[in-house]
Amino acid sequence: MSGSEIDLLIIGAGPAGCSAAVQFKRLGGRPVLLDRDGRAGGLVANAFRVENYPGTERPLRGLELAERLGRHLDRFGLGVETGVVTSVRPVERRVKEPPPSISDWHPDGEQLGEPGESQRSGFRVTGDFGEMQARSVVIACGTVPSKAAIPGESLPGARLFYEVNDLLPFLPRTAAVVGGGEAALDYALTLADSGTRVSVLVRGQTLRASGRLVDMVGKEPRITVMTGTPVHELQKPSSSRVDVLIPGRRLSVDGVLLAVGRRSAADAMMPPPPPPLPGRGPGGSAAVRPPSRAPSPSCLTSIPGLFIAGDARLGGLGQAGIAVGDGLWCAAAAAAFLSGDAVGSGSPVSARE
Repeated sequence: MSGSEIDLLIIGAGPAGCSAAVQFKRLGGRPVLLDRDGRAGGLVANAFRVENYPGTERPLRGLELAERLGRHLDRFGLGVETGVVTSVRPVERRVKEPPPSISDWHPDGEQLGEPGESQRSGFRVTGDFGEMQARSVVIACGTVPSKAAIPGESLPGARLFYEVNDLLPFLPRTAAVVGGGEAALDYALTLADSGTRVSVLVRGQTLRASGRLVDMVGKEPRITVMTGTPVHELQKPSSSRVDVLIPGRRLSVDGVLLAVGRRSAADAMMPPPPPPLPGRGPGGSAAVRPPSRAPSPSCLTSIPGLFIAGDARLGGLGQAGIAVGDGLWCAAAAAAFLSGDAVGSGSPVSARE
């Protein structure tokens, strides 16, 4: 891990992070790309098929697209360092400034130093690697699965997973996928393609997914979709079996995948929203600045020099093409920020070259 200050730290090596790293390198910068798994691809590696990525002559397996991302990094002399980030915080240095206004407050809600002496100068990033300093940061860490809130979900040692690639090494003959969205159907297709007989358990009366995925699942004889089937409890009769209690029966399978939704992985590491600033609102009430992260059309955050891309920004759309575009924009925005341009004040940023 680099010991000196980094110009641009990119957290996450999925499509957004990889595109940001390549573009920043093309613009003459030296990015550092960090990922919890230490390899390119991110969650795209879980995809059964990627059919809507521009320029592909045939559908790509998720693992194949992940490998292509890795080779693209190699071509630009870029690697992926391994590390789990737990916190990204702005740091301050003291400089003489005019008397403070509302804009002089630290994004965490604290005014550091004496009035007129505080100015943000970079970011302190902490994690299992220790600590590093970066002048700018792109958070492209994707999403984490939502809990299903089913009794037995936390059974120790049970074959209960949230990512399909964690279950596949066990070569399950039978599996249950809990959920009715696109991720659940995509996981079911991946399992069926490996020879597993899959029961998709949908709490509601209809699937949330639509279109081609539903058609593909309907044509796959190894997949059975059971709508109106809430899961009451998960039990572990043995180390290699899971019992799924559903209305009127007990379904015994070799493994369970829980696919009930995802949320941004950025929430745990982002600076917290600031507290109200006293006396700034109408009639003396407190005025609250925008929170540090909220799903929006923009890759900007409320903190200059801190950008967010891909599913970390959107909270779970799962589209590689959108993530790549976000990464390109963030790289250009970071380069402009480091050169002194007022990125974040509404100024347009060009991603050309």
